[in-house]
Parts: sequence; structure tokens; C-alpha cells
Amino acid sequence: MRFAIDAVFVDRDGRVRRIVRELAPWRAAWCARAHAVVELAAGALRSREVLVGDAIYVLPVRGTEPDEGEAGVVSSASKSLRITAANPAWLGS
Repeated sequence: MRFAIDAVFVDRDGRVRRIVRELAPWRAAWCARAHAVVELAAGALRSREVLVGDAIYVLPVRGTEPDEGEAGVVSSASKSLRITAANPAWLGS
């Protein structure tokens, strides 16, 4: 990637396993127990109190859900996740 990001690694239950703030461009990070990672704009976590062990969830943005029987469901879901990751809904806030 060409720009810094914040990364939140989560397990299958949505629990935060690792947080990487302002990961520099062209660098990688990983977490052995993570199932997925939520990538955010660098600095997005500064104003949020996200801690390892917190539970998070991601909701689709209204109007981005694919229509029934629509081809390309995977790409629509991926687009929805990218849009939602920019404005995550944090449990406990």
C-alpha cells in the first residue's frame, strides 16, 4: 500500500487480538490468532478507545447490500466491508 493505515486484528468471535496504529507504507503486520483484519485510515483509532480484548462488529452500509439473485455478491460484500471499515461500529461505545 502507498499510505499508512491503522489495523485491528480480530478473531472469529470479533474480539480484538492486536492493534497496529499507523502502519507505515509498504510494511506488513500479522497476528497468529487473528481470523481477519479491519483496515482503517491512519489515525482513525486515535479518537477511539479500542483495546485488545474488546469485541467489535461491522455492519453493512444501507444501500450497499446486493439484490437477491444479483451476480457478484462477493465483490458487493467486499465493497460494503471497505465502506463500513471507514466508519466502524464499536461495541461498548
